[in-house]
Amino acid sequence: MLDVNDLDEAIAREVEPYLTVESRALIRSGRDEGDPDFVVYMTLQFALLDSVIIPMDILDAIAVDLADDGGVCGRR
Repeated sequence: MLDVNDLDEAIAREVEPYLTVESRALIRSGRDEGDPDFVVYMTLQFALLDSVIIPMDILDAIAVDLADDGGVCGRR
């Protein structure tokens, strides 16, 4: 399973290339601001809007991150 600490890199590598230019720009702005919660949340939203399938290992890592942090993604 993907480690939650590698989540941002996995999203950049496996999901972002398939998103629209506009979606990628907004996600990058969250990354530039150092906001992992925003990156994960917006990736999920834009993947749905752009009809992009998120790999199961990324979804599993998000679920683990949420479970470990009491439902607040990104607190590592």
